[in-house]
Amino acid sequence: MYRKPLLWIIILASLAWPVVVKLHTGQWPKPHTSLDFAGGIRLAYEMDPSDQVAKGITNDTLRKQALQQAKDTFLFRLRDFNLSELSVRTVGDQTLLVEAPGIEEIQDVLDRLGHAQVITFRVLEEGMPFEPDDVRPCFHFSREQMCRVVGESVMEHDDFKYEATRVEQQQPDPQSNLGHQSNADQYVVVLSIKSQTKFTEVTSKYYQRRLAICLDREIVTAPQIRDVIHGDAIITGYQARSEAEDIVKLLRAGPLPVSFNLTEQRVISPTLGQRSLHSALIILPVGVVLIFVLLFLAYSNQPEFVAMIVVCQLVQASAVYFLAWVGLLVLSLLSVCALAILSGVAVDGLILIFEEFARVKRKEERMLTGNVLRSLDKALVTERPVIRWANFLGMLPVIPLYFVGEPVRSLVVTMAIGTLLAVVTTLVVGRWMVASEWVLEGLKKTTRQLRPLLGLHFNLFAVSKYLLGIYLIALAMSPYLLIHKGQVNSIDFTSGAEIVLQLDVGIDTEFLERFAGEYFKRRCSVRHLTASVLQPGGSLSYAIQVPGLESQLQSSQAASSRSGPTPAGLAASLQESVSHPVRLASVSSVGATVTGITEQTTIIASIIGLVVLTVFLIGIFDVATGMSIVVVMVLDATITLGAISFFNIPWSLPILSALLTVVGYSVYDSIVVARHVWNDCQSGQYSGHAFNESLKNLSRRMVLTVATTAASGIAVAIYCEGLLRDFGIVMSTGAIFGMMSTAAVVARAIRFSLKRLPRKPVEPNDAQEMSVGRPATV
Repeated sequence: MYRKPLLWIIILASLAWPVVVKLHTGQWPKPHTSLDFAGGIRLAYEMDPSDQVAKGITNDTLRKQALQQAKDTFLFRLRDFNLSELSVRTVGDQTLLVEAPGIEEIQDVLDRLGHAQVITFRVLEEGMPFEPDDVRPCFHFSREQMCRVVGESVMEHDDFKYEATRVEQQQPDPQSNLGHQSNADQYVVVLSIKSQTKFTEVTSKYYQRRLAICLDREIVTAPQIRDVIHGDAIITGYQARSEAEDIVKLLRAGPLPVSFNLTEQRVISPTLGQRSLHSALIILPVGVVLIFVLLFLAYSNQPEFVAMIVVCQLVQASAVYFLAWVGLLVLSLLSVCALAILSGVAVDGLILIFEEFARVKRKEERMLTGNVLRSLDKALVTERPVIRWANFLGMLPVIPLYFVGEPVRSLVVTMAIGTLLAVVTTLVVGRWMVASEWVLEGLKKTTRQLRPLLGLHFNLFAVSKYLLGIYLIALAMSPYLLIHKGQVNSIDFTSGAEIVLQLDVGIDTEFLERFAGEYFKRRCSVRHLTASVLQPGGSLSYAIQVPGLESQLQSSQAASSRSGPTPAGLAASLQESVSHPVRLASVSSVGATVTGITEQTTIIASIIGLVVLTVFLIGIFDVATGMSIVVVMVLDATITLGAISFFNIPWSLPILSALLTVVGYSVYDSIVVARHVWNDCQSGQYSGHAFNESLKNLSRRMVLTVATTAASGIAVAIYCEGLLRDFGIVMSTGAIFGMMSTAAVVARAIRFSLKRLPRKPVEPNDAQEMSVGRPATV
């Protein structure tokens, strides 16, 4: 039991840290934000024409290959800058477009990207450090400043086969020929040799010396040659797989295949327009207030509980803000999608504890053994494993997507941290507050005469036939919509065109986005480009990205035509609308952020997550219940996809994040219901009455949770536009139909499984103990 002063000291400290930062630094702490909210930098690099000729890059196929290799190299070189939401796109067959949120080390980035780095293999001399001069340049390890003595290059980048270079698990091998002497090695890099004769001579000549792999003048690693090598080289000494993979990525990326010239350097406006952001900042607090009003009406006989939820939510929000400030989280539309529903999950955990407390208290009062602390302890013991397992299993379908790469990886990290915060808020902060004096005193004052203003006493399973009918209709319509209406892809998932317009007078980006969307009949994204990196606002250029627009629609085509959707026609129509000069500056084809390889990897990772989740669920429950949870998760996702198609929502990374969050919530809700019903009807004591009572007790919680989860989503869907509207539709649809599937499908599967359990006679003492004792845990 925690004392009240200590509890409030911890809570006040968690809420007051921004004020402390303000007093100490003179500025309010700013969270790390992405392009969605803060905008960032835009760099355009174009292949050097003379270097193309020198390197023999003379046709379209070779140019595309060189551009893709350069894209991989750019992404690898920017790995050390901690850039979340980094985007590198191909533009046409000559240009790479780099976009990243507010790069502070802009000069370092330009230096890293601006020249063709060279990978060489040099013998490292085990001598004293030296001062560099004109004859001997400074070579140093990445985390050191002192110079090391290295010889001339003995191997070049072209002497190796990097497509065959790979990472493997360390195998005990005393004959390993190139590596560090370490008994704790776990991973190795297998370096495939192309110039075998040359490498054999080098390893023979420099036996027992260290061979430094250098990127320009930076020594990346320097393994020791322990044998004369006649086959593949094995580099050992990596304690983490990520360290070995970095070496493989470095070698595969290699130097740039051709030199690039920086042709554009601009600041870009946020993805979300100012109007959308202001609307969200108004609507979301209103939605939060409505949630707490609903909770107050449902628990008006226990206002201390509602106040406890408010405090817990403030603590959770403060923790998210702190993590975003220190850089562990980056606030983007993707992360907001995940954190919004996870905040509702934290509220649901507290509702679960309180509803279980009320249920236990009612039983104990009937037995005349009621005690507030005893009932509270039993509620906590019952709900703790349910909350842990429901949150963990809800994350399982999402965790494999971590290996897909950015920006999906940052979304998975955000969801994992958000889930952990939800569990900690519920089981730690919530437990402290429930056990505090002011809440306990309030619980003791609760009487049967004091009823809540909003009575929710019904059984969702009693109307499950109607819910099942609505659910099946929506499920039947979803494939029809997906087949006949199709799916609209955003620039994240399909290539398109970027149209740059120049205006003499500034224009609202959201107005321009709507105007371009109506003209091209598809969702477009608009960015304001400023001419200066350090002082945004001085330029009147606007980049309009149109997904699916054919690259051959150049500015020279149909310059005066307004009948077809052409870039020139857009400029002419916009000029009439705004009544001042509009110039078409350029039209370029742009590649998708998510490549086909990434999509394929995402599908494979999702299948792996489903398989692992199914195994866990069958092990915890049985085949029928476990499979029903997996099936309704897939069906909920299908219905959500149908809603995306019905409302013409473009398939983008934020919508993907919302869908992943909906999937996790579907699993969470189903597991909570299944675990409670199994606990209530355990040990072969199933009866229709016990089953109905269990679902009746859960119905109030399910309705309150869906209402609190969907309230903000519905408000955003009604009052906001663009991507925020899409997000609200996806979240509210997933929450509502997730409740229906749990009550109509999962509950039926649970009843089917429980009916098949062997029954045994129940002794009165056993029955009494089951009514008040500790339920079986997960």
